[in-house]
Amino acid sequence: MHLPVPNLIVQLVEQHIDIQAINLFRPKLSPPIQENPELSEGERQLVSDALELRSETAFPFWDCLLQVTANSNIEVGHLFLVAQRHNPQSQSIQRLPRESIRADVLDTLMSNLTPGEVLAISSLTECSDKRILHVPMLDFHCQISSINDIRVKAIAQNLDLRGYIVHSGQSYHFYGSNLLDTDQLIKLLAKALLFAPFVDRAWVAHQLIERACGLRISPGKSYSRPPVVVDQL
Repeated sequence: MHLPVPNLIVQLVEQHIDIQAINLFRPKLSPPIQENPELSEGERQLVSDALELRSETAFPFWDCLLQVTANSNIEVGHLFLVAQRHNPQSQSIQRLPRESIRADVLDTLMSNLTPGEVLAISSLTECSDKRILHVPMLDFHCQISSINDIRVKAIAQNLDLRGYIVHSGQSYHFYGSNLLDTDQLIKLLAKALLFAPFVDRAWVAHQLIERACGLRISPGKSYSRPPVVVDQL
């Protein structure tokens, strides 16, 4: 399929005639933790050990860092503070009404991003009768491969989801085609945790804090193009 995600967003809105607006936001990319000047020498060593473990296992960085920390005697006050940092969508939320949800509008928004910003979409959608519903979303943490294409699809099917599998750059995103209320979204995220580390555990935690999901739709970091749809179920 290889449909760019901004075009997928337009398509999803066209499929749901009761969607009146979507919400976009601009999270800033965080600098590498090893650049944090508040870390002690011991904490820096733990970060180094975690990076080595990540290279050996391909597990998420924070899972590796917490694992090596659990096996050490080093005080980690600053690391624990960093682990809890959460960037609320509300810091840069932008409502986009239905009539403005077009590929050219999204392209313009992406072209106007400042360095260090990405454009993301919130799961929060405003529907008719002032209802707030969510587009189901998942963020995966497994390398793109033919076998993981199959596994990601199997996880979505086991979660009773229908929608679109996306190559995000080095891993996968998922967008559901059926809208959920907040309670249904939280239940989905909780069930998705059972598939960690295929599903990104830390990402799920931040979505639960937010009571809404968010995924990048623009290029970002070392990715020169937006995420693209590769399969549908």
